[in-house]
Amino acid sequence: MTNIVKAHQHFASAVENLACGAGPIQDRLCEAAGHIANVDASDIPDDLRDRFETIRQGLSNDGRPHEGKLSDSDATMTARSILGLEDQLSNRTTAPRRMG
Repeated sequence: MTNIVKAHQHFASAVENLACGAGPIQDRLCEAAGHIANVDASDIPDDLRDRFETIRQGLSNDGRPHEGKLSDSDATMTARSILGLEDQLSNRTTAPRRMG
């Protein structure tokens, strides 16, 4: 069962760290990754799980970036993927629900 609200909250916090955190992109990504580590694949809708797994591949098994191993461009690409998935989750959590 997905918990899209939980997933969106963690991704929104990750995006806030990416946008407002101090330091180089790798440092901000490390902070953002801490939030993403709290998201289970089952919290993500089926059609977005491939995007989630791509993000996870840019992070180590514990949800942290591969410290010192991500180039600036790889870190930036991962950050952009996080932003894109957060946007998709946001759209789904704020979309009006149909009755009946």
